[in-house]
Amino acid sequence: MSRPESNVLRTRPLGVTIIGFIGVLWGILAQLVYLWLIWPMGALAGVLLVIGVICLGFIIACILLPEVLGIWVIMDIRTFLSVLLFLGLGFIIGAALIAVAVIAILALMSGLIGALISWNFLKGKFWAWALTVFYYGVASIATTISPAAGPLGPVVGVLFAIATIYLLLPHVRAYFRRQPK
Repeated sequence: MSRPESNVLRTRPLGVTIIGFIGVLWGILAQLVYLWLIWPMGALAGVLLVIGVICLGFIIACILLPEVLGIWVIMDIRTFLSVLLFLGLGFIIGAALIAVAVIAILALMSGLIGALISWNFLKGKFWAWALTVFYYGVASIATTISPAAGPLGPVVGVLFAIATIYLLLPHVRAYFRRQPK
């Protein structure tokens, strides 16, 4: 008596295991980038922006007080230039660190999504396979033709293309098209 095809236990192909573990490790690496960037940079950005706002308030007070309240604030040119310097540095460095924090948050989201997809890829979920094939297909083209990928871009593009072709092989597709237990 033979069992229906959907009840047959299939083993995960070795290439699927390798691709899935690389994806999970890449997601963990993105989490480490997030931890390395966001914690120290975020605190420093907040401090520098506060310094910038305080300096801006001081300059506005020096300009508006004589006009509005008739109070003259005596400030020499060196003090005024120092305040301007802190104002500029506070805003510029603070804005740059906020940009780094945004990049770190994107790394966090990318890592979480990548690790989630890779984990489900290892579990044999069809939707994770479809997303991986799509991502690797786009990445193979993008890294091959993009000058931003550097001199190793074409090599990485070929690796993505090989992985995409592997994922489209019949025995690999069959593993992802199995019926749930």
